[in-house]
Amino acid sequence: MGAVLLLAWPGQIPAAIDVLLQPLVVLMKALLLLALAAVLRGLVGLLLTQWASHPAVRSDHRARRRQRYLSLLRVLRRLVNLACLLLFALWTVRGIPVLRDLSTNAVLASGAVLGALALVFQGLLRDFVAGLVLLLDDRYAIGDWVEITGRSGEVMDVGVLSTELRCADQRVVVVPNSHCEQVVNHTKLRSGAEVTLLLPRSLTDLGGAMAVIAEELAAFGSDAHWAARLLEPPRLLGLEAMTEDDLQVKALLITQAGQQGEARRALLGRLVERLQGWPQQPGEPPGSGF
Repeated sequence: MGAVLLLAWPGQIPAAIDVLLQPLVVLMKALLLLALAAVLRGLVGLLLTQWASHPAVRSDHRARRRQRYLSLLRVLRRLVNLACLLLFALWTVRGIPVLRDLSTNAVLASGAVLGALALVFQGLLRDFVAGLVLLLDDRYAIGDWVEITGRSGEVMDVGVLSTELRCADQRVVVVPNSHCEQVVNHTKLRSGAEVTLLLPRSLTDLGGAMAVIAEELAAFGSDAHWAARLLEPPRLLGLEAMTEDDLQVKALLITQAGQQGEARRALLGRLVERLQGWPQQPGEPPGSGF
């Protein structure tokens, strides 16, 4: 309609033709930027694949590289899409005949508007910058089990603005990246777990009980099923605390990333079974246990 009106106006035929061609020009720009985005996404994937599979990476760091590869690939592809979308918007606006010949004052005024928008959306900008820092600093990656702002769960997605956690009860928690200042990562390169045993305070043969625990720890460490998941043999830390009724004895497990929970439960079960058959007091029949 605007082009028809311009054609009816004397001396505005070039402008009318320009307006008529605008949809075709916008379509060509969109197709060009779509192709550019596809090429950039493929290039990002190729570079990250080479980085993740570099032969110089230590064998114990390869799994971590794979985790970081998944996180970086997802975020960088999103950034490529966002950059191409912004470029398309600027390119399209710049091609509008009315806006093409804006004065310097109008350009400065638009810059002031952008500054005001930056102040309005400063929370989003803070989340965006924090997300880039989190990725580059390798605080966590997809697949890690972390604690953030009192919530613990598996990292399902690391976005440019927020991080998505799936808790043990399968609830999904979305945490803004600017709130991820203090992060506890349980699965970065390796994992660990403390095993706490409660012995009765009336126990008279503490040394014998400790020897039984140490023996079971050694047997657990030499078990072929668990030895492959352990990075170090289970370590007896000893007596850690004493309450009104109990003595607290702790042992330490250091496992491959993510294996600590299953190993801890298995070891605790074996220790309970072993101590149940160990006499508590002199003169008690074998098998009376704790």
